Amino acid sequence: MIYYSTAKPIAMAVKRILLSTFTLRITDQTNTYVNLDNFNNDRNFYKFLNGFFDEVYKTVKQNPSLKDKSTLHLRLKNKIDTDETERSFSGYLSSGVRDDKYTVMADGVDEPAFEADPNKHVTFRDLFFYIETPPQKEYAHVIIQKTKMVGAKHLLQDTLTKYLRENHYYGFRAILLNSLDKRVYNKMMQYGNLKKIDLIKRTIPNSIDEYYQNTSKEYSSKGTLITSIQSRLSLTDYWKGFVDNLYNRSSKNSKIEIGGGEEYDEVDFVLEYNGKIKTFHVQHRSKTQPDIDVTSDVLYDEGTGEPTTESLINVSKDLVRDVLTLKPVNAK
Repeated sequence: MIYYSTAKPIAMAVKRILLSTFTLRITDQTNTYVNLDNFNNDRNFYKFLNGFFDEVYKTVKQNPSLKDKSTLHLRLKNKIDTDETERSFSGYLSSGVRDDKYTVMADGVDEPAFEADPNKHVTFRDLFFYIETPPQKEYAHVIIQKTKMVGAKHLLQDTLTKYLRENHYYGFRAILLNSLDKRVYNKMMQYGNLKKIDLIKRTIPNSIDEYYQNTSKEYSSKGTLITSIQSRLSLTDYWKGFVDNLYNRSSKNSKIEIGGGEEYDEVDFVLEYNGKIKTFHVQHRSKTQPDIDVTSDVLYDEGTGEPTTESLINVSKDLVRDVLTLKPVNAK
């Protein structure tokens, strides 16, 4: 039985569902992007990926972590679903890590349910993914469910590069690039709704009188002061133009100056397009992650509270059609 997240709530809380969007490319020995339907002059990338996922399903792939001495593992719990018409793949990647000892405790129980040994056990977490490989292009669309502390992007990228090497594509490399670049921003700004603007200062007034006097340049206490402007439907075109001007103007200043000299440390704003929600950062753009909130778009299983696979596939297809199908930067 399934229900919409916008329907009458049940006892189980609905968690946020974030899907991260990437562009997959393959580079050759000269570091040039290759046509995925003719890379190395003899392979169709859709068929190549099919072989890759068959291999991952049969054998857990291991790669050393770039962050520490732990070993990352990639596996498929079940065989993936393929769609030759869409030239797509979908399923659940299990991203795992062999790290420190840890204890699993059940709620309300004092005794440990399980003691994990890093020499014997690997912690796996299943993540939904969707890949679409358009014909005769230098890129494929990749969507991976985002979960805290699981770096599936780099694990998939490194494992695919290793598989290329194992199949004698020496010098070839797989690259996953964040897809939320300027083209995505432009589309969401042009056709979407501006839901919220946060004007952020990293200092706070020492008193309510100081706050009302608006002497922000004299604030000295550490803290965060956020002024929020938001609308249930959409802010006006004036506010769209306001944040668009801030986002597009180049500045090397450490502060964002607004109006008559008022300074802020950061301005965040939220755009919504066809139910997909994305937060952008003006000052620290590198913090703008390639994830889109699709919580309100997916269906949930009433028993587990998890999003259904079918709805995740449908939302992923919508993301490709709605957001990612503009020609990627530098694509031929």
